[in-house]
Amino acid sequence: MEAGQLDDIRRELGVLNQAFRLLGCKWDHLKQRVVLLEDNLGNPDYPDDRLNPMSPAYVGGIDDASRAFHRKEYAGRSVFTIKIKGGRFIKLRPNPAQLHMLTAVFEDMALGIPVFIAILKARQIGFSTIIALLFLGLALVKDALNVIIAAHINDSASSLFGIIKTGYMFMPEVLKPIKEKDNVQELKFAQNQSQLKSFKAKEGSMGVSTSYTHAHFSELALWQENPPETLATALDAIPKMVGVIVFVESTSRGKNNILYDMWKRATAAWEEVENRGAIRADPWRPLFYSWMDDADYRLPVTEAFKLTQEEIDFQKEYRCTREQLAWRRAKINEKVSTLGYPAALAHFNRENPSDPDTAFKAAGSIVFDLEAIDWLNETFRQVPQITYDAFLSRDANYPNGYKPMILPNGLNGALRIYQQPQEGVDYDLWCDPTRNEGVNPNDAAFHIIDTRTIKQVAAFSLPIDPADLGRICAAVGWYYNYAFAVIENNNAGITTCRVMYKELGYTNMHHHVAPGKTGYQTSRVLGFSMKGDVRSDCIENFKRYICEYRVEIPDYLTLDEMESFRAVYDKKRGKFKEQAETGKQDNLVTSYMMGLYVGNQRYSWHLKEAKRKQDPRVIKGVLELPDGALTIDLVREPEPPRLEGLLSD
Repeated sequence: MEAGQLDDIRRELGVLNQAFRLLGCKWDHLKQRVVLLEDNLGNPDYPDDRLNPMSPAYVGGIDDASRAFHRKEYAGRSVFTIKIKGGRFIKLRPNPAQLHMLTAVFEDMALGIPVFIAILKARQIGFSTIIALLFLGLALVKDALNVIIAAHINDSASSLFGIIKTGYMFMPEVLKPIKEKDNVQELKFAQNQSQLKSFKAKEGSMGVSTSYTHAHFSELALWQENPPETLATALDAIPKMVGVIVFVESTSRGKNNILYDMWKRATAAWEEVENRGAIRADPWRPLFYSWMDDADYRLPVTEAFKLTQEEIDFQKEYRCTREQLAWRRAKINEKVSTLGYPAALAHFNRENPSDPDTAFKAAGSIVFDLEAIDWLNETFRQVPQITYDAFLSRDANYPNGYKPMILPNGLNGALRIYQQPQEGVDYDLWCDPTRNEGVNPNDAAFHIIDTRTIKQVAAFSLPIDPADLGRICAAVGWYYNYAFAVIENNNAGITTCRVMYKELGYTNMHHHVAPGKTGYQTSRVLGFSMKGDVRSDCIENFKRYICEYRVEIPDYLTLDEMESFRAVYDKKRGKFKEQAETGKQDNLVTSYMMGLYVGNQRYSWHLKEAKRKQDPRVIKGVLELPDGALTIDLVREPEPPRLEGLLSD
């Protein structure tokens, strides 16, 4: 490394030292680093176990050695004031987790690389606070700093910026620089032209016609407007040079988001020691902090406090104290009355994870069993290397005058085929249409199911007009041996049903049997109506199948939707509703559970013994029909001559 580069590193470390002092971090707690760094600046082998004893092995959080190193004498009173619960104002005093994170900032800056830190954490450990005030401190002592703070909603962005405004407001007057701008979104100092801004994270609002030197991207897992593109645009506006500091910090929201993908790449790279130096396979340094890393998360206990078996197992695995377990139990019990114990435990694990794996498994009030979904992913999940387009071509030589065309289209097709049709096999087609309206319409979706094994052999999802969907369903249904079609007939589904049945003559379709108006007559309605309690019955039926029968679901998008299917509280109705989490789809799940409910009664699948699969998590016993199951017409329409499967060249 050249002398000029070493001078840049020393200068930036000096600025960081000044900001640390404003935070109340005594330089003494980094003296060991300074001695080592004098001979190791820019050394790619610097952060190994010998020279970097504080860095957690992999992403283990704060170990015992780190706790001992971060004794109270290393954290003094800050010049900054913070607002705590109850509305009181106190002087900031960095806690061990915050000091541990700041040390990681120091170590990476000492390597002469831009600091990129990804923090996966429990709630309310104080990282948003320490990051906001670190940036305020740097803006006070460094010229031309340009800081961006972005959160998933405006209120959160305003709250983060409020930490900065409070810190500045209560500073000693002698340290306060003159402000050039001061509003709800921006604070700019006149003398050194450093500025701090806050935004709601959305595409086109960050990184356009400007550049940043420091950034805090908060709750990345909750970003709603094209998170990958929004983050990429913001990062493009940040120069890759020494002195730059970028934080991503977030709680987890399951695996179906940008945070999970980023975390997996970063931790995979960090496992290799050679990737922890100045040259890295991935720029992000991953740091995980458990709820047990917060000294305040504990309650007093007496001899009468007895641990459950689950708590005993948890204590052995994580070496936590009885006081910490008392706090954990109290937090879980707060939600039991409204969520029930399983959902309350999942909620706690999401907001207060014990390790990274738990954080990403705990996706809130998830409807389906997470262990079952994990097993399905491990056993069946596939991402097809080729996808298909489906349509009808007029041909008088084919029954009903239409020839089904299934054409390969690389990775751009909406039809994903996992098994081609087999002669003599009966298939079902389960479909949930949509209106295809608005700026970001929901996908319409359908599945093809082998009725012998309940195996998913094909899946389709695309925002599409309901009439066009009917034609595609007919094409794929005829391709799969004239599959028995179950179409959800609410709203847009009526159009899909009519196109298939009346326009195309596709009569092998399910009819819903409903009581007549007089109470004695019955009527047969084309399609399936999933109204009222029927939807709840469909969900419960699906739960039984994935836990006990372990139906074969290879489609990766269907499995992803199952994992993001939540019980969301509806304030207007005063109850929970099962649906996709914000920004996700659920039509693959809806169509699957609807068809499974019909097929369960049509083919008596529930009488089959549950699959064991040598998996101890599978519940023993057989499936049962839910109470109040809907009466269904089991008379199958006469079939035209079967078509042989046709795959065009």
